[in-house]
Order: sequence, then structure tokens, then C-alpha cells
Amino acid sequence: MSQLWVESGVGITVIGAVALPALSIAVTPPNAGSQPAAGDVVPWTWTVTNTGNVTLVDITPTGATCTAVTLTVGSNVACTHNHTLTQPEIDAGQLTRRIDVTANSTGGPASGFDETTVPLARVPGLKVTAAASLNSGNITVTYTVANTGNTTLPAIGVTLTDSTVLACTITSNQRRIHLHVRRGLVSHCCRRRHLGRCR
Repeated sequence: MSQLWVESGVGITVIGAVALPALSIAVTPPNAGSQPAAGDVVPWTWTVTNTGNVTLVDITPTGATCTAVTLTVGSNVACTHNHTLTQPEIDAGQLTRRIDVTANSTGGPASGFDETTVPLARVPGLKVTAAASLNSGNITVTYTVANTGNTTLPAIGVTLTDSTVLACTITSNQRRIHLHVRRGLVSHCCRRRHLGRCR
């Protein structure tokens, strides 16, 4: 019987999972209502989620504010921005907003963005009133046209039932041919009967 024997060993090395940093962004767009106006504030909300396999730190948004700067795997954070509507945005009938988010991790950086466009309802409206005055035998009828809607109205004009077309003058500190949406902004159109010129 042989007295020889063999001894051997097996070395096992455990390698950790490869770090794969990643994030996703989901938007909750604002509802500007049925007749938005310049100066209205609309809230945007985005949900940033850690979709990788490593903790994300130094969460940095551009175009919003986030409530946390660290995200563990699978967790999320809300990022918000309050936007004040402008008249050009309403005239365009839409609003576009973008958010960019970057983060760091032991596996490197992660980043993402979202850009969303939401519609803005344009609701045109006009109100016409008339006033007559008598001066030295002349009757002056002044028609006041007011923009009661939420969007700029171009090429304002008044035509009477006898097909007379009146010239209008915008009473505004802006020299434009449009009737803008401004509080108290009106257009005056007039017609003088008998002798004399229209003011």
C-alpha cells in the first residue's frame, strides 16, 4: 500500500458587481387652466429616480430645485420649479421647460434630462363701447375697443353697419399696431358727423 498522498487547495476570489450609475426623470407638467394670463405662476414637478445599482450623491439640477442631494438605489426625489408665464408664451400657445440633472457615484457620473412642451389656451376677446359728444354743432362718436382676452390681437379695426371703416389709435406706451393684453389698454376709433375732422 502506497504511503503517498496529494494535497491541493482551491482559492476563491469574489468580485463585487460592476457599479452602473444611472438615473431617470419623469415629469408632472403643469395645468395652466382654461385662460392663462401673463404673470400667472405654474408649478412644474419632476421625479428623479436612481435606476442604477450604486448610491448617487451630489444630485445637481439645472432649471429646478431638488429636495435631496443623495439617492440610494431605487429611491427618488422630487424636483420643482415655479414658472411665471409671459405674454409671448401665451401668444405662442405653448410653454417648453427643460431640466438637466447630474450626479456622482463610486462608479462614475450619471446624468439625464427632460424637455416637455405643454399647451397654453389662447382665448381672444373684444369689448366695444361707444360714446357721443356734442361740441359747436359737431357730434363726435368714439368707439372704444378693449382686449378682454388673454392673447395679443393684430390688425384691430371697426366697421360700421353702413360699411364705414374707422381708423383706430392704440392708447399704449408701446408703438405697435397690435392690441396687447394689458390692463386698461384700449383702442379708440371715432367718427365725426357734420363738419370737422375726426380726432
